[in-house]
Amino acid sequence: MSGFSQNRLRQLQGLVSIDAWHTPPTSDRPRADLHVYAYFDEGRLGGCTEDSLAFNMVLRQAELRINQTEPRSFGFDPAKIWRGEIDKIGRAKQTRTEQQESTRDLEAKVEVRPTTLSGSAGGKAHLAQGTSTTSQVEVEESLKKTLVSFSRTDRTMPTWVLKPGSQSEKRDGISYLHGSPWSSDQQRLLQLVRRNGHRGDDSDVRISLVCRREDLYFYGIRVRNAAGEFEELQDAEPRRVAIQEYLRGLLLREELPAPDMNSPYSLVTLGIVVSEPRHPDDW
Repeated sequence: MSGFSQNRLRQLQGLVSIDAWHTPPTSDRPRADLHVYAYFDEGRLGGCTEDSLAFNMVLRQAELRINQTEPRSFGFDPAKIWRGEIDKIGRAKQTRTEQQESTRDLEAKVEVRPTTLSGSAGGKAHLAQGTSTTSQVEVEESLKKTLVSFSRTDRTMPTWVLKPGSQSEKRDGISYLHGSPWSSDQQRLLQLVRRNGHRGDDSDVRISLVCRREDLYFYGIRVRNAAGEFEELQDAEPRRVAIQEYLRGLLLREELPAPDMNSPYSLVTLGIVVSEPRHPDDW
């Protein structure tokens, strides 16, 4: 692919995969459709010969952001920004059974006859009875694995917020992102408008995938024992700092910003990619 650079793509391997491309603008059509591929998976980190720990990691939610350095080669057409699709709503039937019990007191009648000093008793007993009714209730719920909503804190950085939907994967009761949130080939995120004076079809459009530190969920934490084998920890909390520092080292290795992992609100950049022009003869 033309203009390829080894520094074009940086990402935390295993957890996320991203790519971006745009249709080349021409003199007749100075607009370019921007497409972004994003995929989320279960990260399996550590466990190598030189590592003392191994762990799994998933992502609770994330943000996909688009920004540029100055001077910008493209502008954004606000009318052509994809703002997330309407949630697919389905109807689910739930069956509800109600049990009701009713009792009636014993009704008795005693008749005493003085002449014979004899009596007779008559009675009718109603035993407890149970009745049940069954009803079906239809509820509406989203049938998506990932919910996508658009946010824009300023005019220079369109942002898409990605959260697990009702059909998302779960781990230890926690919903997490998995798979692709949209069809990258069919879905245009926005339309770029080439600025006057910019020649060629290269770009400085940068796509970043970020989250907060608290959005990272660690599990399956194992440490190497005296025999050199990894064994799972029942109480992983004492190792939390070591895990966060290991992750920080991985980010530095990928030349990604490495924040203070002690703060739950620290912004963690999981991947950065620069969009490239895609020509029909690139493949």
